Amino acid sequence: MKTAYSEAYLQEAMTNMAEMIDYIANDCRADRNEFFRLFISSGLADEFGCGNPKYVAGMSGAELAWETWRIMGIRAEHPDVGLRLCRTADYWEGWILAYAQWKLNQTYRKIMTVIGFSELDTMYPRFHEMPEDRFVEKLQLMLEQPESRDTKLAQFRRLRAYSQKMLSEKSGVSLRAIQQYEQRRKNINKAAAEAVAALAECLECGVEDLLETCSRL
Repeated sequence: MKTAYSEAYLQEAMTNMAEMIDYIANDCRADRNEFFRLFISSGLADEFGCGNPKYVAGMSGAELAWETWRIMGIRAEHPDVGLRLCRTADYWEGWILAYAQWKLNQTYRKIMTVIGFSELDTMYPRFHEMPEDRFVEKLQLMLEQPESRDTKLAQFRRLRAYSQKMLSEKSGVSLRAIQQYEQRRKNINKAAAEAVAALAECLECGVEDLLETCSRL
């Protein structure tokens, strides 16, 4: 398999991407998906994804965020980088994204059509202690067969350790409806707003987090 750029830059790329996502989430308190859209639109994602040393090795994670805002003409505050005693889930998500993009030689734009940070949140407990290639295998399957990925409802349900029956009892949404949404036999995007709101409340997420989209960017 042809990788996106020389392995000599991989560790720095993974570290800088990890630090950027961690900085955005925990120091800037910004929406990661919204920021990543800016990162892609700015052209920096393509430069980073092809291994341009200026970006994969020449800037820190915070500096990549600042450069994204500068290119996009956004005047944003630049908080200091916080000191954290351990690596966060956000750090892992940036780390694994950089590795997967390098390994699969796909653009970040393409990758983010099948996965977003809500999905990465739900995958973190299962994948963060596994070898990186296990995540890559899952992502490759999602890219080749988008319908193979779990629905967002299923992902958030598993994250909260609820069975379908438990979620039905807590939300008041019928077990049959939950099963059909997770099997994609019914489109949750067309469900009654009250039902989706009840599910979101039980799963401690936003209504928009449960909706399915074909393309995120």
